[in-house]
Amino acid sequence: MQAKSEGEEAASFAEEQLKKIGLRDPHAKPRRVQSTLGGAFLRMYLDHKTDEDIIKQAGTEIGDSPEFNSLRNELNKYLQSAADRSQFKETQPDKILNIADAHLKYIKNHSGIAFRYTLNAVIGGVTGVEVDSVENYDSSTAGDVTTAKFHINIRFSDTYDFENHREGEYDRYRKQLARYLIANEFDKFEEAYSRETMHPFDKAMHKTHLDNAAVFASFMYALEKRGWTPGGLSWSVVVPADVTLVFKHHAHGAPHHGHAGH
Repeated sequence: MQAKSEGEEAASFAEEQLKKIGLRDPHAKPRRVQSTLGGAFLRMYLDHKTDEDIIKQAGTEIGDSPEFNSLRNELNKYLQSAADRSQFKETQPDKILNIADAHLKYIKNHSGIAFRYTLNAVIGGVTGVEVDSVENYDSSTAGDVTTAKFHINIRFSDTYDFENHREGEYDRYRKQLARYLIANEFDKFEEAYSRETMHPFDKAMHKTHLDNAAVFASFMYALEKRGWTPGGLSWSVVVPADVTLVFKHHAHGAPHHGHAGH
C-alpha cells in the first residue's frame, strides 16, 4: 500500500515538473495521490496499538488537506459572525472555545466531517471532534478596531476498522465474503475473493465493479467479522487551526448582544 502511494507521489512530481518546462499540458489536473499512511494505519490496526509518530503524521496531513482548509475558513466565518454580535471579546478565549466546539459538533452531527482527498483510505469521515484549547497569540488595535489572531486546537477522533457504512454492491460483496468465512466455507471465500483480485486485466472474470481498494477493504471486513483481527483501534489527533477575528469597539452606547446560531 505504501509502495503504491509512493509510486503515485513520484509520478505526480514528475508530471508537475513536465508542466513547468512545457512538455505537458499546463491545464491538466494534478494526479490524485493516496496517502502513504494507508499501510501504516493498517499495521497499527493489526498490532492493535497506536503509534504516536504515525498519528502525528496523520494530523499533519489533515492540516494540509483541502477539507480542513474549508472547515477552518467556515469556522473563522462563523466566529466572526459571533464576534460581530458581541457574543465574546478578544480577551475571552474560553467563550470562543465553547462556541467553536459547539459549532464543530453541529457540523459533524448534521453534515459530517470527512477527509477524503488523499486520506480516504485511511480516515474518511471522523466520528468525534472537539476543541481542546484556544490561545490568543497576537493582537493589534487601530482606532476602535482590534484584530486578534487565535490558535484553535481541534481534536479529531475516530476508530480505524472496517465496520463502516457501505451500500449497494460494495456492502453485498463484503457481507458475502464474511458469510463464507463465518461458515468456514473457505473454498467459496477464496473463489469469490480471487476472481476480483487475480485477474486484473480480464474484466470478464469479475462479478463486481469494485476497485482494488474496495475489494481489499471487503477482505479485511470479512476477517474482522470472523474475529481474526483484534477489532477497531481508537485514535485521536490535535490539529491547530489559525483564525483571525476583528472586534469593533463601541465608544458610545452599549454593544449589541445577539444569540448563538443553529
